[in-house]
Amino acid sequence: MEACEVDDTAAQIILRVQSTQISAPCPLCATPARRIHSDYGRTLADLPWAQYRVHLQLRVRKWFCGNRRCRRRIFTERLPTIAAP
Repeated sequence: MEACEVDDTAAQIILRVQSTQISAPCPLCATPARRIHSDYGRTLADLPWAQYRVHLQLRVRKWFCGNRRCRRRIFTERLPTIAAP
């Protein structure tokens, strides 16, 4: 993960981060994917830190599965240390 920006205004902390993985395993067949399909934003709320609300804004990517025989052609990268799927 790479931190892009921290915004600590209006009694909240917003952390904007994006993944830096160069590949991701397909959740169905575990074949490493190396071609990115697209990306999108995802916002998660965490427990407050002192008087601040905490929000995590993630940029996550969708990948093309590298296995032509896999039923899952496109999947979203998993970030299990950040959020459960």
